[in-house]
Amino acid sequence: MLEKWINPIYLDDTQTSQLRADFEADPVRMLILDDVLLPERYARISQGLRTDCDWTTHYGVDASGELTSAERFNATPADRRLFRHGNYRAPKKGRELAPGMLAIVGFKLLAGRADFRHWLGTLTGIDTGAIADLLVRRMGRDDFSTRHDDRAAERRLCLLLYFNDDWHPGMGGTFRVFTAQGERVIDPLPNRAILFDVDADQSHGVDPLHDVPADWYRYNFTLWFG
Repeated sequence: MLEKWINPIYLDDTQTSQLRADFEADPVRMLILDDVLLPERYARISQGLRTDCDWTTHYGVDASGELTSAERFNATPADRRLFRHGNYRAPKKGRELAPGMLAIVGFKLLAGRADFRHWLGTLTGIDTGAIADLLVRRMGRDDFSTRHDDRAAERRLCLLLYFNDDWHPGMGGTFRVFTAQGERVIDPLPNRAILFDVDADQSHGVDPLHDVPADWYRYNFTLWFG
């Protein structure tokens, strides 16, 4: 099944051994995989995110991170706002069986398979269990996520996967990682995956999106494995 979805260079034993060594040598135990999905799989999911999904906007303020209303968010001083982004709500009416939506569902099913989790283990050395959480998000103009970490008892490994066609650095929306050694800025390039150990010594956020058209969005999957 993996060979029908994943770029074969990431299934090669020699390559995965090297990637695992890189992951384990990194002080914050993080790995970047470019062009991780086969092109046709990436294109189908990317199209589905744009044409087949309905979205709802989530707002967060203060330290609790709990969802709040747009009214409270807008009334809160900017330095106390935590995040604003869109979350997948449901397929659009009539698009439930569209090719893009089926590809999105197919990837979710793939990520829940034992062979997919085993592959993640060969890359990271982390023996994961089932998916603890899975979010499909989009971010548009002025959306952001302030510095935070993902630590939770049920989470061991995080996988981010980006579907950001036509993104460029001037738009903002970079993934910013805060470590004891300094900051890392990771571009959310299309078909780029980031794997990281949730318990490692780092926090992260997403820079605000500014110079983007009103109808352009930064899309990603976020999966946490237990």
